[in-house]
Amino acid sequence: MIAAFVMAVVAQAGSVAASEEPTRLPLDIPRKVTPRDQNAPRFSLDIKDYPTEALRNHWEGVSEVAILVDGQGRGVACEIVHSSGHDVLDRATCSLTIRKVRFKPATDKDGHPIKSIYDPLRIAWRLPS
Repeated sequence: MIAAFVMAVVAQAGSVAASEEPTRLPLDIPRKVTPRDQNAPRFSLDIKDYPTEALRNHWEGVSEVAILVDGQGRGVACEIVHSSGHDVLDRATCSLTIRKVRFKPATDKDGHPIKSIYDPLRIAWRLPS
């Protein structure tokens, strides 16, 4: 039985309603934000986060996304930058990133938190061996 899996998140260096569906992000927002905990580039999720259809078909892949981050460090929108090759994995990447990942928001010249885009964020979907 499948017990758990690990999704690797590899980073390269006003409030709006969150949307877990992939979309196009605005071009006029700075692409400058860092993960809240730079010392933890990996995080584990429960096997129930792996999409059922992908489990059933033994699909794996790497989804690369850009995330619109609000001034509180929450992801509010997601754009697929590079597909895993499986729409269900890409959509799950956006959904999980919006719900579970928190960021340190970018700041303006006066040090106030601002909306920005974290780009890229990669999630590797790997089935347990």
